[in-house]
Amino acid sequence: DTESSTDYEEVVIEEVYEDDEDEEDDREPTCWTEYYIEHGYDVYLFNYAGYGRSFGNDFLFWKSATPPNGEFRHGMLGSIQRILYSTFFAFKPSSESLKADAAAVARHLVDVEGVEDLVIHGESIGGMAAAGAARALTAISGSAAALTTTTTATTPKPKCSTLLICDRTFCNLEAVAQRLVGQWTGTAIRLLTPSWSTDIARDYLAATCPKICANDCADEIIHDYSSLKAGLSFAGELTKGQTRNVGWMMSVPLEYRLADLDNVGVANGRMETRCCGGGAAYPMMFKNPPTWPADKRVSWSEAYHFAACLKRIGKLATVAKKQMQQRASDGGLSNMEGVQDEEEAEGVEVSYLSENESSGMQMSPFSNTDSGSKMPKKKSETEVLLIKIWSSLACCDGLCGHPLGHAVKEGFDCTISWLCCAVVFGSQVLAEKAEQRWNEERRQQQQQGSSSREGSMSPGLDDDSSLKLILPDDFDLRPNDGYQWDENDLARHPLPIPVVLSSLKDLYAQNKNALEKVEAELNYVMGMLGYIISRLTCKENNNALSPLIRRQKQDDGAISTGFFINLHCGHNNQYSLEERQKLMNLIHKMSDDVV
Repeated sequence: DTESSTDYEEVVIEEVYEDDEDEEDDREPTCWTEYYIEHGYDVYLFNYAGYGRSFGNDFLFWKSATPPNGEFRHGMLGSIQRILYSTFFAFKPSSESLKADAAAVARHLVDVEGVEDLVIHGESIGGMAAAGAARALTAISGSAAALTTTTTATTPKPKCSTLLICDRTFCNLEAVAQRLVGQWTGTAIRLLTPSWSTDIARDYLAATCPKICANDCADEIIHDYSSLKAGLSFAGELTKGQTRNVGWMMSVPLEYRLADLDNVGVANGRMETRCCGGGAAYPMMFKNPPTWPADKRVSWSEAYHFAACLKRIGKLATVAKKQMQQRASDGGLSNMEGVQDEEEAEGVEVSYLSENESSGMQMSPFSNTDSGSKMPKKKSETEVLLIKIWSSLACCDGLCGHPLGHAVKEGFDCTISWLCCAVVFGSQVLAEKAEQRWNEERRQQQQQGSSSREGSMSPGLDDDSSLKLILPDDFDLRPNDGYQWDENDLARHPLPIPVVLSSLKDLYAQNKNALEKVEAELNYVMGMLGYIISRLTCKENNNALSPLIRRQKQDDGAISTGFFINLHCGHNNQYSLEERQKLMNLIHKMSDDVV
């Protein structure tokens, strides 16, 4: 839930565990409280209002059962009074009570206890309390500093330096309910609780302190599309900082639904032409992908078109694979009953083409054009190419979670979320990989005694020159050595975006005539992937490498998304050792950078 931590200045903890130092190195912490205490932090915990002995204000005769005016009353009568009071007079816990309680604790630590460095860590629904407390605390500090401006050259510092950690939380409660129960719950919650505000993304963005957003795309409770990561990416890319209804299920535009219903390409639907004033007509659904640096942001229409193109390619590839499997199972004698038409493909299959399948399909007897052929050569080649194309696209790594094929199968909204997360948070993932590469190259050069050849050295984080570049290899997040041995027909590591784009371009260049059916869709997808690469490797994003904390000015039209941590531990499990080390390194780094 919510934990507030401050730097521990005494050495009592070190003395207590000094004799068991070797044993402690091998033992993993069982909770955040234990973890922070082991790292020398004071930890402050509290019960939400409505739990334990936290009840809130008194009301009439209920004060005899509720502190502070009355003593805590044990027994059945006291419990009944507290239940009735919380139910009919002050329903708790509510979203507002959670944020108010956390803000009260934070202000107490700063004003009464004199805490100067505060880390507010909220996990799951605790992220709502943590984000609300950080917003309230930083707003108070900012207004106090503004009111105390004088003619002197010195500006007073805020009372407390704050760091916000939102750990595996959601962007708003309605979005989570829609994925767990149904789309109708979003409106139902709004109607039943009109005074509640569960918009964590809004409070997170409004907090003017350094921030960390940790997310696991495979969270079994909070859907990746409903996560705070997704909400921040939408706010940063599509909604211009607005967070209302972010993460809600979205309806597919009519033109794409009609094209899917008619089983035609996205550029050949019923609404493909529109007459202009002069009587001319132009393709309504024919779009060009965004280009960098002309397009600084992806538009809604471009994002929807990207999702529609991917769904079309995935659908055709799924049909092609089923047809080839059906013919193979029937020994080449089947007339493909049951899979004759593409309309029978439901959804998109997330799969890839193994090396054995690829070679087997290329040697298929249906590729022949002699009198014994059961399938025209061109159609068979098109099927193989479609499967290869989708195999690459389905495994495309978005740098922030699921591969592209998984997002496409989830629907349009999840595909758009994949795109937004890649362009908003992808630069941070690349910055971390580039930093590792620079440190490794510097270490190797120092071991080889080549430090005198400064011109050949790769720039580091301390170098502010324009030579700092993200290389295409930095997109590769696969293990350095031996990862191929872990792959099989059912599991495969995600492929870097540059590798996927290069593979698609090669297939299209060599087989352009055989891909006429998906030519428009494939070109748009390749253009969008190229846009992602150009945007993430541009000079503007390279400037974010030195400070890993992104603190951008609101008047520049940008939002502060903080630093992103990609987790693989589930919803309620403890971080892995590598993830815990990364979190603590960020806490130390951000604490040093706070002014």
